[in-house]
Amino acid sequence: MKRILLSFACLLLGNQLFASHAQGAQIKYAYNGSGYTIYLEQYKACGAGIPFPSTAYVSISSVSLGTTVTVALPMVQQDTVDYSCPYNTNSCVVPSSSEPAKIIAQYADNVSLLPANDWVISFFESARAFTSNYPSDNLYVEATLDNSSGVNSSPVWPIMENYYLEAGTAFSYPKQLVDVDGDSLDLKFAFPQNGHGSSVTPFVGVTLSNPFGFGGGSASITSDAINFQGNSAGAYTVALRVDEYRAGSKIGSYTRDFMISLAPSPVPNNVFTFPKPASGSVFEGTACAGQSGSLTVNLSDVSTDSIHVDVTAPSLSGWTFTPMSSSGLGSGSAGISYTAPVTMSPGADPIVVPVYVYDNSCPRAAILYNFIIRPGSCLVDSVWPGDANSDNVVNLYDPLYVALAYGKTGSTRAGASTSWVGQYCADWATHFPLSGVNHKHADCNGDGTVDITDLGAVISNYSLTHTRPAQRTNAGAPLKFDLTGVNFFPGSTVSIPIVLGDATTDVNMLFGMATRISIGGITLDNAPIVTNNITWMGAISELMNFNKSTNNNSVDWVQAHIDNNYNNGNGVVGTLEFTIPITAPEASTIS
Repeated sequence: MKRILLSFACLLLGNQLFASHAQGAQIKYAYNGSGYTIYLEQYKACGAGIPFPSTAYVSISSVSLGTTVTVALPMVQQDTVDYSCPYNTNSCVVPSSSEPAKIIAQYADNVSLLPANDWVISFFESARAFTSNYPSDNLYVEATLDNSSGVNSSPVWPIMENYYLEAGTAFSYPKQLVDVDGDSLDLKFAFPQNGHGSSVTPFVGVTLSNPFGFGGGSASITSDAINFQGNSAGAYTVALRVDEYRAGSKIGSYTRDFMISLAPSPVPNNVFTFPKPASGSVFEGTACAGQSGSLTVNLSDVSTDSIHVDVTAPSLSGWTFTPMSSSGLGSGSAGISYTAPVTMSPGADPIVVPVYVYDNSCPRAAILYNFIIRPGSCLVDSVWPGDANSDNVVNLYDPLYVALAYGKTGSTRAGASTSWVGQYCADWATHFPLSGVNHKHADCNGDGTVDITDLGAVISNYSLTHTRPAQRTNAGAPLKFDLTGVNFFPGSTVSIPIVLGDATTDVNMLFGMATRISIGGITLDNAPIVTNNITWMGAISELMNFNKSTNNNSVDWVQAHIDNNYNNGNGVVGTLEFTIPITAPEASTIS
């Protein structure tokens, strides 16, 4: 990882690329768990200017930290976008060809960024292509980041790099803008830049709502689409900027600078129409750990056009993807089925599945749609290790439920751990009779059996919550100490019988009990414990005795049957033991 030193400003290399006839670029970033990955994309026409270099240079600066550095990003991928006729040679193959095609170069590397509210990550190039709405000028794109209060990643925006449209026809592209951090997004048209804070001067008549100038046209953004219509053939530069807001404050932005090419209208020997999804099509779905899902859309075009569909399935560890596509005359379909790994994190980034759709026209009418699969929490009935009764908190009541379900068996949790995170588990065939909570929750360690080993997760996750804890009510029978014959003096170890019920109040069908015992008036050196060597509830082998100290003066105690039995009666159920410090004042009142 390249470390950005913040103690001084340094300049590694100039970050200009000459005479490339650039047709656009974008720069963005993503938090990778320990730092940031910077991504740069550049676009240019085939056969124009010099090739893309193997390394691109970006500037990273913060005024508040007094630093500016230039970082070399290696090329990680280069590809072409071909809009030509199926039987023609494009300009990427033969530079003199009139069939258009684009080259896309992608660069990336990792950096470390200290917290600051004014990071600017930028790329500059000195040879922007001349277009119908802007003169040749410098090309500049930037992304901003405020990580002073937390990490952030640029939105996922999987749209085509450049557009090839027919003049005089309105086109709408799905917006499909996704923020992995759940921030609010504001997408708008912007003027292309030639430097920080400086825009390229457009030709007369060009505005943000009409980037096509005097030739006429419009551009707009709705809740789910980006809309264009240009009325005169030519090549047009357009820029779109997305701003991110968290809790009302702007924390990031980035700009995509690209080109729209308008073919003359009508396109000779062709009805230039895009294959479109059916009304109400759903391109987004949620993935739940260990579960399967699918997305399918139907596509249509004019009856004389063939629809060709390519669905590119990702390759991700633990996931299973099956792409589905159907091509045909005037209609087609695209789909993806998937199964998420049981260890999937609900906070993982959305998964983008490209759906490239084109027809057999000349030139091709091509469009990129995307299936977006969002990892979800899906934790309504997931197991939180230690929360045996599924009441959203680990406390003294959970050992009771472990005891109540003792010996029950069911599905194991694949990839099980006792980490405090919701974990998927198929429902067991049994449940707690009163609450209806599935017994799988009592299998705290996920090995498929409820037994004494599940208490380890209770101990390690004690007091943790995952939503507001449920309120508790008290039982009817009194639980009290029998202080008869007990003497208290410094240095002594005292044993106090704990009594449930009395001669007038029997306890019926007692399965177990849970309580917190706190010692007041003195400060103990070691936490108290409760033993159960003498009790009318049953033999020691039939009972579970659980102690968990909350501090030196307090203990949570649970005693319950592990033989699925119960008792009627009253009397001693355990013995509280603690040692009075030798330094305790003799006049202390213990409560």
